[in-house]
Amino acid sequence: MSRLVPAMLGATLVAFGVWTALEPVGATDLYWLMAAGRWIVGHREIPQIDVFSYTYAGAPWTNQEWLTQILFWELFEHGGGTAVALFRIVTTTAIVCLAAWLGVRRGAAPVAAAATACAAAVVSRPNLDIRPHLFQFLGTLLLIGLVDACRRGGGLRPLVLLPLLVVVWVNAHFKPTGIPTDTTATVRFTDVSFVLNGISYPMPDGVVNFDVNAPATSTTVFSGTPGTS
Repeated sequence: MSRLVPAMLGATLVAFGVWTALEPVGATDLYWLMAAGRWIVGHREIPQIDVFSYTYAGAPWTNQEWLTQILFWELFEHGGGTAVALFRIVTTTAIVCLAAWLGVRRGAAPVAAAATACAAAVVSRPNLDIRPHLFQFLGTLLLIGLVDACRRGGGLRPLVLLPLLVVVWVNAHFKPTGIPTDTTATVRFTDVSFVLNGISYPMPDGVVNFDVNAPATSTTVFSGTPGTS
C-alpha cells in the first residue's frame, strides 16, 4: 500500500499535466514564432530589424525570445506539428510534477501537494500554451528549487547553476519574474505561481518582481521593490 499511494499520485500528476497540455492552442503567434526561428537558423543571426512586417518593415527589433523561436522551428522542421505538441505535453507535465515535488520537499503532505498542483494546473490551463510563456512557469520553479537547495545546506553549489538558468531564461522568455526574497513559509505551495500565472510569487515579507528586459547579449537590467507586484 505504501508504494501504491506514490504511484497513484504520480499517475494523477502526469494525467493532469497531459490533460492541461491538450487545451486547444490559443496562441495566435505560434507560426510567427516558428517563422522567426526559421529566419534565424537560415541567416545564422538574430534579426536587429523587423523582417516580416509590411507596414513596419525595417523598424528596430529587440528580439528577446529568439531561443524559443529556434526551438519551436527545429521541432517543427524535424518532427512537424506532432513534435511541437509532444514538447508542450512533456513541458507542462514536468511543470505540474515539479510544483508538487517542491511542495513535498518543503514539508507538505504528498496528497496535499499533488492536489494543489493539479488544482493550480486547472486554473492556469489556458496560459500553459505553446508559447515562450511556458518557460516562465518552468524557470520560476527551477529557481525556487535552486534557492531551496541552497537553504537546505547545499551551500553555494546549487547557485552555480543560477547564471546558466538566467541566461537561458532571458533569451527564451524575456521577462523572468517571481523571484522570492524568502522561501521559508510558502514555498511548499509553489503551485501558487500557477494561479498567479507566473507574474509574481507571494512571500511573508511581500512580493518581489525582477524584470529582465534585455537579451543576455546586451545589458541586463534588474529591478524590484518588496511589497509591490
